[in-house]
Amino acid sequence: MNKDSFKNELAAKGLNLSAEQLGQFETYLHLIQEWNQKMNLTAITDDSEIWQKHFYDSVVPFLHTSFQTLCDVGSGAGFPGIPLAIAWPNRSFVLVEPLAKRCRFLNEVKTSFIWIT
Repeated sequence: MNKDSFKNELAAKGLNLSAEQLGQFETYLHLIQEWNQKMNLTAITDDSEIWQKHFYDSVVPFLHTSFQTLCDVGSGAGFPGIPLAIAWPNRSFVLVEPLAKRCRFLNEVKTSFIWIT
């Protein structure tokens, strides 16, 4: 899967992402790959697998839910919390991660996306 097929598959299921949101997913993808060179965040590092297994698979189970707040316990590299926050920026998300090294990564993601508080 690539950015275009990700966008098209989600649109076919009723979720239309803006160019800005797709750019945020791309930024997140690059942060994952960059930080994964320093620490083991995920075994999945190939672009197409990240689009499919981390982004698409994080978003699809929540397509037809009406939650306003979600707590992602054991968030690791931010899945599914960060993809969900990108897909639904008007909803609230809390990411809980016990490992300090992963918390450092999540804080870097947070500072890269000024809309995440």
